[in-house]
Amino acid sequence: MTKTILCLGADGYLGWNFALYYAHKYNTNKVVCVDNYIKRFLLEKSNCAIFNNDARMLDKINFCNTSKKKYNMVSEYGDVADKEFVSSLLIKYKPDIIINCAGINSNQFMAGNHESMQWSMKNNQDIVLNILWSVNELKLKPIIVQFTSLKQNPDSVNELQHIFLSTICKSLSKKWRISVLECGIEHVYGLQTAWNQQPQLYPRITYDQVFGELIHTLIANMFRSTKIIVYGDEQQFIYPVHINDLTDMVDDTIKKQKMQYQKVNIYAEKLKVGNIIMLLQSEIKRLNLDVVITKVKGDVVISGDISTAKHIVPVKPMKNLQTYFTELVTQFQGVA
Repeated sequence: MTKTILCLGADGYLGWNFALYYAHKYNTNKVVCVDNYIKRFLLEKSNCAIFNNDARMLDKINFCNTSKKKYNMVSEYGDVADKEFVSSLLIKYKPDIIINCAGINSNQFMAGNHESMQWSMKNNQDIVLNILWSVNELKLKPIIVQFTSLKQNPDSVNELQHIFLSTICKSLSKKWRISVLECGIEHVYGLQTAWNQQPQLYPRITYDQVFGELIHTLIANMFRSTKIIVYGDEQQFIYPVHINDLTDMVDDTIKKQKMQYQKVNIYAEKLKVGNIIMLLQSEIKRLNLDVVITKVKGDVVISGDISTAKHIVPVKPMKNLQTYFTELVTQFQGVA
């Protein structure tokens, strides 16, 4: 059965992977990729370090659609924080699934700037409200996938916002009888996937302290610098999941969803930061790289504890970070 997938924020890491996943796995699907490239603008404005020379969403889509597999992907440029634009998308495509990967990380990028933080938080809230409101007004029946934080701790500005977004989804889903699948995630990683073996289709990887994600940042800095700084006591627990496992798990949960609102928290492993540092040191030695890891003690805490989160869904992973780490490093080395 042909379905229409609307993927918001498709120029980013998470959005592009989900768009390509659905276009590849179900080639009868029509995948609509939406973005306004605001993240690229912010990256350029902040002189952020970008690891790989990734193409824009439109160029990647053109590459896919001219490949032998004959993908059915289209692009739309626009701001999903604009309700009229969101409504126009829903009227035009009448999607069966809406995957919301749009938004800006308020806690990291906007830290220390009141106006920017205020703008980013409002932007993220408007996106979620626009989707729900437009679906209700137009009497459509898609499944909406919304990503939030696995560890929802009110001591963190960014996670506090996720708690608010989670409350919006749960409340309006029940009020308007809209199907919402909320997925709590933490550290998502990976370049190559079962559906993407080509470096020209890899998502963008950043590795500064602002936009970076822990696992990618550490590996990228291994190839791009001579010093890696690790903050905290290395005892913080993180819950990583490979993008391959995440997409499969979300797709499987969508198929089985029976409740109008469902919250799942997806992870594959429970590791200490110190475990990842040991893996990194092993790779630095194997590749004979001139990189020094400097440890700075402090009160840096990866906040929250998943013991308080309900509906935990540990994935039986195809990719285990501790056994997959060398392969992941090799993929990074190939585009370094």
